[in-house]
Amino acid sequence: MYIFLLGYLLTVVRIPAVHINLSFLMHEKLYHEASVYMTFGKNKGAINKFSKILENAKNIEESSFITALIQRATCYYREKMCKDGYNCSKRIAYLKKLDLDILVNSNAGDSQNRGRSQSANR
Repeated sequence: MYIFLLGYLLTVVRIPAVHINLSFLMHEKLYHEASVYMTFGKNKGAINKFSKILENAKNIEESSFITALIQRATCYYREKMCKDGYNCSKRIAYLKKLDLDILVNSNAGDSQNRGRSQSANR
């Protein structure tokens, strides 16, 4: 009985986690609509929904932005719009390269700081 109630709450009620602002909910709704379009093979409709998400991308996390780009690129390739898909892929690669550069630089700084603290302890 309790498991059924918990399942009902998780699937039907869908209490939003931490972010309760209109832009977040709008992006979630658009993403759901785009996913439905993709499920039924309506790739052009999905492309339009993902484009709307990306137009208002200043309020979403970078990981969500990259996910929307990946999904939009997939739809472009399915519609044989390879040039547009390639442009999305280049943008994804650029964003991921920035992430890697930031990660490498922050790890290099951490290792230098660890080395300094270890030598100071001796």
